[in-house]
Amino acid sequence: MHALSRCLFYLLIALSVSGLQAQDKAPVDVSRVQFNSSTRPFKWNNVVIELQANENPDPKAPNPRYVDEIRVIVTLGYKSDGSDGFTFYQSEATLITLQVGKKKDVAFWMPYDVVERDNLPKEPEYWIVELEVKGQAVDQIQNSSSFSSKFTGRASIENFKNMSRSKLGDTEGILVPTYLSPNPPIDTREPAAFIRKEQQ
Repeated sequence: MHALSRCLFYLLIALSVSGLQAQDKAPVDVSRVQFNSSTRPFKWNNVVIELQANENPDPKAPNPRYVDEIRVIVTLGYKSDGSDGFTFYQSEATLITLQVGKKKDVAFWMPYDVVERDNLPKEPEYWIVELEVKGQAVDQIQNSSSFSSKFTGRASIENFKNMSRSKLGDTEGILVPTYLSPNPPIDTREPAAFIRKEQQ
């Protein structure tokens, strides 16, 4: 193989690999999850999810520097004295947009009265954060920041999700995003903006 042909060959390989890597890159990731208890001013517990936008997956987006319609779904599983040993809570919120390379905090809140009644710890036994961008699920299985360290893999996560689905009706509306709670935004300087679909 001539030197020029060899160079072109390796260049094509490099471009192919970089293209695959770009396709594998999630448009948005969970970069951190933090649980807090007795948060002022109302002593509610919360879970704060830090998101980072990586790239816009929509080639027709009006502004490729922003990722739009990021849906965040958080599911918490606490040990309890019930028949199956767990109580589940779930909530969600949809960010209007997030600039690529930027991070934003999304908080979900557990009322103080529920925490006291059920003696809930600061952090649940199991939890998971799921993401969607414009209705398309973002696979976070390789991102250990998006789920409890007690999960052992995809199968255990799916088992948790299946178990929670049958029980979430019992606790619907208890865990809520910031805009449905009396609490102020976590970041008061640049709070995340949400698509609000609650009933009027």
